[in-house]
Amino acid sequence: MDPLTHVVAESTAQQMLATFGITSPTPTYERRLRPDGFRLADLAEVLGDSPFVLVMDWRGHLDDFVNDALLPALAELGCPLKYEPMSDAGNEGALSSPAGGGEIVRYLKAGDTFDDVIRACQRLVPSHIEFRGDPGNAGSDTWEYAVLPRDEWADLERLDGDVIRHLFAPLPIDL
Repeated sequence: MDPLTHVVAESTAQQMLATFGITSPTPTYERRLRPDGFRLADLAEVLGDSPFVLVMDWRGHLDDFVNDALLPALAELGCPLKYEPMSDAGNEGALSSPAGGGEIVRYLKAGDTFDDVIRACQRLVPSHIEFRGDPGNAGSDTWEYAVLPRDEWADLERLDGDVIRHLFAPLPIDL
């Protein structure tokens, strides 16, 4: 599926976007909409406006990502995790769940990948919540993930599984 030529019908895109919390046109939506819908690459860009799409750049700090993107998204889904920084550099901290349990997360330490941060979060949230990653994350300097309830992922896959799997694939999670 070529993201530059594959078109998602506007009605299908609107259903997908609504699931991700985008219920009215954003400036990106208005800019990327074509008469026949959205090119897949453009739909991915519009999804960047969602509070449930989490982006971490290699130059960023873990503390900022967790506090500005991850925790607000999870709180909106009813999963209020807590985070305590453990380094002045902003690259290590402790995540904990009110239900119990905790995880130490690190960013760009020897042998760690950003997927490890997301796997730690997956272990702490209730089982009905699922993180997925952009299949293009591997080898990239920017990582994108999305978090939604599992039943909403299932609804999206029924709507257009090929498009959803192209945008956000299930992560191999060692729990």
